[in-house]
Amino acid sequence: MTYWHNVNDIPLLHMLLSNSPDSPLPPDAVDVILQMDRFSIATNFHLDATHDSWRTSMIGDARDLGRLRNSVVALALAIAGLAITPIGAATPQAYAAPGGAGFSFERGDGPIQQTWFEAQALSLAQPQTQPMGANDPACRPTPARPFPIVLVPGLIETSYAVYSRMAPALIADGACVFTFTSGYQYPGVPLAQTSSPYVFAATLSRFVDAVLEQTGAQKVDLLGYSQASIIGFYYIKHGGGAVNVHHYIGFDGTPWGTDNFGLSDEIDQRPLYPLAPFRESYDPNGPFVQEAIAGGLTVPSVSYTVIRERFVPLIAANGGEVHGPNVTMIRMEDVCAEDYSGHTGFPYNDMAIRLVRNAFDPENAQQPVCHLTLPQPPF
Repeated sequence: MTYWHNVNDIPLLHMLLSNSPDSPLPPDAVDVILQMDRFSIATNFHLDATHDSWRTSMIGDARDLGRLRNSVVALALAIAGLAITPIGAATPQAYAAPGGAGFSFERGDGPIQQTWFEAQALSLAQPQTQPMGANDPACRPTPARPFPIVLVPGLIETSYAVYSRMAPALIADGACVFTFTSGYQYPGVPLAQTSSPYVFAATLSRFVDAVLEQTGAQKVDLLGYSQASIIGFYYIKHGGGAVNVHHYIGFDGTPWGTDNFGLSDEIDQRPLYPLAPFRESYDPNGPFVQEAIAGGLTVPSVSYTVIRERFVPLIAANGGEVHGPNVTMIRMEDVCAEDYSGHTGFPYNDMAIRLVRNAFDPENAQQPVCHLTLPQPPF
């Protein structure tokens, strides 16, 4: 059984794989790796998560694909603070969106957590867990809250990991809340939303249709966190969502792709797509992002709010910001100068949750109470 105890073990694995006599790499692959090694795992795990994908993409036998799965899982678990979890453990059948293709709904009963770390740990151990009160098949819109809310998690995360605290808060405001987890690209590996962004957007489209059918609502309110931010923009503009979405929140995401300290233009990331298809949703020069941003990210029929914490501009193209006549752009440092919450802590930040509640329920908006907030692990 294989274990990794430290994120720093991963580059050593990279070196061993690249130098292995039975794993030759073509020169262009080495070029990509050398460029990508400028980024540290601690700074941008999205890029580093693709290292093993490319290192093993030229290796055809099943042993190397097994190595790929193990290394990707090890990295994700290390990031989650769970690197002592055994790699290769059996994956429960529940790793799928609610009800599979049919999206049948069952009310969530997962406990409210105070940190992403705690929620991610529980969701890895109990993958069926859904946020408390979410996906309630009996919930129906009201005149005061006519739009069910759909919450979409980001790369490698379950809906519970991201929304265990936010979803109950929105439900307490009187909204119906629905969420899903999907996109398990690697069989037997509990990393969600790792499929192609086109698959992710199509799944979102089907899920929204299911929510509308279940509730009888005419439209939904939608929130996409992290990687799901650009998925939401893409779905609205290119996937039929313009007629189904009333208000969209891009929440601490990279709607223009990742800039990676200005170095993204130096890297051709397309060779990474076959074994790390999620990478395409971050590649500012790739076809998915280019299609999403062509002519602007927004459509006139939908209102938008974009909320980001202060550190996202370090890796996000255009600072992760979106502007337009129907867009409200909120920078967390402008709301509270004492806020230093990082990316994974942002969905658990009471001020950020208040901003989401305000955007979805402006008639009952309240000013967030500013207080010192430090980053939550892992970043």
